[in-house]
Parts: sequence; structure tokens; C-alpha cells
Amino acid sequence: SSGLAPWQVHRVIDMMAGLMAVSDGAHVSLPAMASVVGLSTYHFCRAFKQSTGPPPHRCQNRLRLERAKTFLTTSRLSIIELALSLGFDSRQGLAWLFQRVLGMNTSEWPRQRTL
Repeated sequence: SSGLAPWQVHRVIDMMAGLMAVSDGAHVSLPAMASVVGLSTYHFCRAFKQSTGPPPHRCQNRLRLERAKTFLTTSRLSIIELALSLGFDSRQGLAWLFQRVLGMNTSEWPRQRTL
């Protein structure tokens, strides 16, 4: 089986980023992602992973992480407010993702940026 066409990958990522920008905590569901490129959910998930490497939820988490990094250096939101605005159930979800991907906690990020 083949992966997604480049336009399909871009459309899904634009959809994720666009919804995240206009709706705090919004997640794009797998059926919605699949629908926007005209595939079944099952085929979409396989093709997305084949085309991009990570599965759709990991890509969505990376976008959330990038947004969190920006907010941590530019806003006065508390960690819990930031986590909830990005769709995490608690600050621990954001902290876990930060630690797993970046190898640091959320309080270390702004200090890293000023060194």
C-alpha cells in the first residue's frame, strides 16, 4: 500500500494547526482527518504513518508542543492554564510530553531560551 500524496499530508497538518489556532484545546479526530483526504480511518492512519513516520496523534502532539514552547516564552499563562488550553487533561500531560520529547520540564524551557 502507498502513503498519502503530499497534498493530503499538507491538508491534514494544516487542518490540525488551523483548528488548534482558533479553538483552544481542540483536537482533530481521526475520522475528521481521514474524511478531509477522502479515506477510511484505517487506511488514513496507515498511509499517514507511512508518509510521515509518526502516527497522526504524535504529529498532533508535536504541534501542541511547539505551541506550548511559544506560550511558555511569550505568555503569562500558568502551566495548568496552558495545558488545558492545548487540550491536555492536566498539567501532568503537558509535563510528560515535554519531558519525553525535549528531555526537560516546562519550567526549564524559558530559561533555556534566555541562555
